Amino acid sequence: MAMKIDISFLQSKVAHRVFFLFVCCALIPIGLLAYVSFTQVTNQLTLQGQKRLQQATKAVGMSILERLLFIQAEMNLIGSNRELQPPATVQAISLGKDDPSQTRLDALAFLRKAGPPAALIGQVTNAPSLTEAQSKALHAGQTVILTDHETGRAPEVFMLSPRGVGDTMEGVLVGKINTAYLFGIGSTNMLPPMTELLVLDGETVLINSLPEEPIPLSKTGAGKNHLSRRHFQWQGTDQTYLTSFWTIFLGSRFMAPSWTVILSQSKANILAPIAKFNRVFPLVVLLSLWIVLLLSAVQIRRSLYPLKKLKEGTSSIAAGDFSTRVEIGTGDEFQTLAESFNTMSGRLAKQFNALTTISEIDRAVLTALDKEKIIDTVLTRIQDVVDCHIVGIALADQKSQNRLRLRVGDPESGKKISQRVGLTPRDVAQLRDN
Repeated sequence: MAMKIDISFLQSKVAHRVFFLFVCCALIPIGLLAYVSFTQVTNQLTLQGQKRLQQATKAVGMSILERLLFIQAEMNLIGSNRELQPPATVQAISLGKDDPSQTRLDALAFLRKAGPPAALIGQVTNAPSLTEAQSKALHAGQTVILTDHETGRAPEVFMLSPRGVGDTMEGVLVGKINTAYLFGIGSTNMLPPMTELLVLDGETVLINSLPEEPIPLSKTGAGKNHLSRRHFQWQGTDQTYLTSFWTIFLGSRFMAPSWTVILSQSKANILAPIAKFNRVFPLVVLLSLWIVLLLSAVQIRRSLYPLKKLKEGTSSIAAGDFSTRVEIGTGDEFQTLAESFNTMSGRLAKQFNALTTISEIDRAVLTALDKEKIIDTVLTRIQDVVDCHIVGIALADQKSQNRLRLRVGDPESGKKISQRVGLTPRDVAQLRDN
């Protein structure tokens, strides 16, 4: 059986104003609370996602630097051998054949200062030329990193390690680094879950796991527009990405431009924990609004229903029905007001009846010629005017001032008694004086 709510009380203007006030007082705080809560939760999750992404970016950058240092140490170990030949030991160290997924060098060659080059592992091709500063660094015994950005081919990374210093330098070990191992992608994926990697050498892309997405590189500081913050947000083809970047400084150790490591994660993945919250929260807000409307209707009805009853009682009195009683059992001021109203209507009914009776008596006295009929009318109707049990009328005897003829009537039994009463001189004096 469906519950039916009486909304007839909403027909008055006062009810409209009070109901509108109740609803506004509920809707505005709930709406603001819902907006602030949803905004705060979304912003907090976004901020936490940016912090996690920034930490992950730094971890990936440090991991790349660690791999470069490991390859450098390995090449220094190979260069320390007296005879540089391609024995199995060299191949095992550089290629990691025991674990192909950990292959560090695709190729390794020794370029002698005097004499033909020796291919230790594979074939080193497309090795870029050195700048004057890099050449001086090699002669000073410093390891150098070069990148080949030739159009049409995937960028290649080379590491050059000198054997000897200055005039005693015998040559340079040139290693072609396995970029899949260096950047931790492919079968050796070391990236955090649901993230995409982009590594820049200056403004040139070394590796990009999202080649179809045009990442705004100017925001990373790789171009002229450098940002103090290390994270930003950008719109991709299908979704919005949160991006963080970290710079690997290679100038002091490897005499190379700095690399910029960029990690991107879709905002939808970052906000995935509030997906259920997004579904439940609007329902909770809607339920809260319905509860507020229901409670508002109940409370307004509780407040305005007594007013409606009092209005009906007032209208009845205005129409001449003084028998109307307003029954309100709320136990508050409305009940007190209803009791006062009932008392007032009772007194008005009594006074109105008294006036009506007096008018009828006056009309009977003025229109009747029979003295006995006038006396009977007064004895019969006077109780409606005066609250009494017995009514009597004393008529003066025209023949004797000391005698009265008393007529007494009992309204309850309808009996009338007539007798003569004698007066003393004192009684006559009191009657005359009063």
